[in-house]
Amino acid sequence: SGPLNFQENGNFTISAWVHSESVSSSKVIVGKCRYQYHLEIDRLKWNFSVFQDNRGWDFTDDPYSFGEWVHVCGVRKDSLQFLYVDGICVDNTINHTTDAADRIDAFDLEIGRGTLPDGSHDFGYTGLIDEVQISSKARSEDWVRLNYINQKKDNLFLVFEK
Repeated sequence: SGPLNFQENGNFTISAWVHSESVSSSKVIVGKCRYQYHLEIDRLKWNFSVFQDNRGWDFTDDPYSFGEWVHVCGVRKDSLQFLYVDGICVDNTINHTTDAADRIDAFDLEIGRGTLPDGSHDFGYTGLIDEVQISSKARSEDWVRLNYINQKKDNLFLVFEK
């Protein structure tokens, strides 16, 4: 296993600030190949997916919003999975899509595009991506919310009085 590879049913968090226009097809925000993990826009939904070897995708999703900056965060904690949008957990139900393929950990992490098993690239993201964070820890709901509050436009996390 190489850099930024996480074990199946392991612990990790991946997040990014995203600003996009309307998208009609899959667009990867950040991820490790199409057969490991990624945050993306898929079928007009924010999507956090983790591939399980020879079983397929575990994914959580939520309706996609566009035309403004949005903080999107996926957390995997053992066999649990969470998707946060703007600091709020919007989905913690794992959906599953069957795929008998092998999990692939040979490719590099990419921002703004996805790698297919043959090494070609697709799912190119059009828009802005900022503040990508990846952690080998399953961050708590409080941590995700604080991370959002600390960076949002009208940050009121800490106010100094004159």
